[in-house]
Amino acid sequence: MATKGRSAYVPCRKRLKWKIRNNYAFFIIVAIICAIVASVFAFKVYNLERQKNMEALLDKSRRRLHWETGMTAQDAEKLRKVYPNFDWEDTWDRERGGGRKAPRRDILRGGKAIQSYRLQKEKERHQLKTRERTVREK
Repeated sequence: MATKGRSAYVPCRKRLKWKIRNNYAFFIIVAIICAIVASVFAFKVYNLERQKNMEALLDKSRRRLHWETGMTAQDAEKLRKVYPNFDWEDTWDRERGGGRKAPRRDILRGGKAIQSYRLQKEKERHQLKTRERTVREK
């Protein structure tokens, strides 16, 4: 009886071994994809920790630090004292903070230009309609 129970799973084991042997390329591709996803996830976690440390050291929120004020020269000095081996001048948030104000103004000016253009077109249409009315009345 013991041998009969053991031999019942032998075909399944053989099929599994055959599938594993014939699908090495598939398993390698899956392993590479898993390694890439794990490295991206680890980088995101590391970057989140870096941001949390920066927020605590500078006493600024993430939104204020990255979108409103950016990283000022005083902020870079504070971080340089704590982390002397890291180049804070070339970080993406340093660059974003410095160049954030000018494009915002341009966007607003562009919106005002579009609005004034629309108003001008409306005035022209209104003038054409009034001319047509006067012509019809005559």
